[in-house]
Amino acid sequence: MAFNRSIKLNSGYSIPVVGLGTWQSKPNEVKKAVAHALKTGYRHIDAAAVYGNETEVGEGIKASGVDRKDIFITGKLWNTDHKPEDVEAALDSSLRDLQTDYLDLFLIHWPVAFPQSKERFPVDPKTEEIIVIDVPIKDTWAALEDLVKKGKIRSIGVSNFTREKVETLLNTAKIPPAVNQIEAHPYLQQPELLNWHKSQNIAVAAYSPLGNNIYSLPRGVDDPTVISLAKSLGKQPAQLLISWAVQRGTIVLPKSVTPERINDNFHDFELPDDAFQKICSLDRNHRYNFPARLGVDIFGEIYFIFTPPLFPAFGSSESDTYRSVLYAHNYTLITDFTMPEIASIEYFRVPPRWLFVKITDKSGNIGWGEASLEGHTQAVEGCLDAYIARYTGMEADDIEHIWQMSWRCGFYRGGPVLMSALSGIDIALWDLKARRLNVPIYQLLGGKVRDKIKVYAWIGGDRPSDIASQARARKDQGFTAVKMNGTEDLGWFDSPSALDSCIERVKAVKELGMDVGVDFHGRVHKPMAKQLAKALEPHRPMFLEEPLLSEHIGGIKDLSQLTSTPIALGERLHSRWDIRPFLEAGAIDIVQPDISHCGGISEMKRIATMAETYDVALAPHCPLGPIALAANIQIAAACSNHVIQEMSLGIHYNVGGQDLTSYTTNPEVWKVTGGYIDLMKGPGLGINIDEEQVRRLSQGAEPWVSPGFIGPGGEIREW
Repeated sequence: MAFNRSIKLNSGYSIPVVGLGTWQSKPNEVKKAVAHALKTGYRHIDAAAVYGNETEVGEGIKASGVDRKDIFITGKLWNTDHKPEDVEAALDSSLRDLQTDYLDLFLIHWPVAFPQSKERFPVDPKTEEIIVIDVPIKDTWAALEDLVKKGKIRSIGVSNFTREKVETLLNTAKIPPAVNQIEAHPYLQQPELLNWHKSQNIAVAAYSPLGNNIYSLPRGVDDPTVISLAKSLGKQPAQLLISWAVQRGTIVLPKSVTPERINDNFHDFELPDDAFQKICSLDRNHRYNFPARLGVDIFGEIYFIFTPPLFPAFGSSESDTYRSVLYAHNYTLITDFTMPEIASIEYFRVPPRWLFVKITDKSGNIGWGEASLEGHTQAVEGCLDAYIARYTGMEADDIEHIWQMSWRCGFYRGGPVLMSALSGIDIALWDLKARRLNVPIYQLLGGKVRDKIKVYAWIGGDRPSDIASQARARKDQGFTAVKMNGTEDLGWFDSPSALDSCIERVKAVKELGMDVGVDFHGRVHKPMAKQLAKALEPHRPMFLEEPLLSEHIGGIKDLSQLTSTPIALGERLHSRWDIRPFLEAGAIDIVQPDISHCGGISEMKRIATMAETYDVALAPHCPLGPIALAANIQIAAACSNHVIQEMSLGIHYNVGGQDLTSYTTNPEVWKVTGGYIDLMKGPGLGINIDEEQVRRLSQGAEPWVSPGFIGPGGEIREW
């Protein structure tokens, strides 16, 4: 059926829920489009003086043969006419062009005023800056209220107003705004703003409901989900989005000059709930109509950075002169927060046992991630192949959207393989975004809470004869803390001599004045774990890591209550949902998620915040490569409960000549002094990947195979 529904405004008049938009219509097209739309059954035409086509709109209305009284016409007051003495003349000009003696709705187009001028964007010839003047909205509004009394306008409203601006207006308005016309579509749904307007009995009209081509960005109407849903319902994508907009309670203003599309856009149907919800899931807070050219920060999305600027100017520009003015004042204007589409996703298996991910966008920006999962490289690669097909072509800016899609759209979620693949994608997207903005990632996470990061190194200890010499070598490198293996392979119940060996090794390290964490790798079973915890307690290790496997949460909690030594684990927990039970049980003191296994930077930050609410420290696990470590450093910089970071420099897995510094061109960032490394100041991850080296060493690289332990009876033991 055709759209013929209307809603009653707070002014008492009814407005059709679907109107024909006339913005960006080319000359000589609007008249025919308006006439055809009205003949088709449209009864709502949305116009504006600044569109420069009101004369054609008026001619189209006349040519349609539809009585004026049956048509709802919306007009808009441009920024040059905000002074009260200019408002009526501006309205009269629109009335003449539209060939009518009243408007059904007249909106303040933008909450910003320019001086009266023949130019739509008056520019100061000396500064080349758009001239903005102070005209209180309440004064402009009062002039509109007078025109309502004169009968020239039936309803008045606003456009592009934030909630705060509407609230300010309501404080003085005698006639409340009937409508706020805003940008709204699946990529910019603004649900809180919509719900607030509903609570105030102010209708919301949605412009650009299908997206637009101002900056040649992907449109909602072209979204693969929208296209698939439309096909399954036997509808056009535009019909789907228009019906969705009406169904969520907005007036919708699709623009078209093509008769077939005008016809299609006017057909109503009720979306099934699952289809409606799928469109709701597309929200990206993505704005097409960025008003930087107006010279005012209307939506709170312009950042002025004092010199020396951290951000280079980037993005689309309709006003180079305006940007030059900002440069003159030592500011940088960020006018476009959308990223180009993802052009390619590549992965590289490199020695000793790492899996790097590289994402390139269509502008040539790149970001690096790490998806290393020791012993399961091929499985992660298979998952990455699926992600490549899914995410190529999506906007690189939509980090959280891609994360949620990976988590929620897979049905079978979590686990080490899926989360490691997601980690590689997530880290690379953060690196890409921060590099494009020319800031470290930690700046995008809320800024830094520290200038240097405490680190520790691994010294082995399975069957050592030289633990003290290994620890001394680490001390010479600048470390003040190390981690050692607590035991070699253990059975369910082994000789007490195994306890004595562990204690002697810990004592040897402590005698050097170093702190030591003891890692049991989950090799210990409950009968031995209790003895080890009590025996080590007098020697005050930094922590006991994985004294039991993480599936034994009850046993870990009991062990935690048995000893004063902090219990640490987390490398085999792959999301905040895996970690939450340990926090709720009070079973651990330090959480050690691995950023390459737990969903990347996005999830690590959430885990850190969640752990902080339980007074649990963060010490990420990281026996992996430089990208994973650099990502952890960005987290450490921004998280107050981060206490120490594992560093894989010289770890025994790094064989064959490849180590932490092998794939970067700035290895100096890993210099350890007094137990700390300095916070990297470079953009993105703060490291520079040597891509030539990555590609060269990835040729023929074999997947790393996990070793194992065999007991004296031939039984498999925990490794």
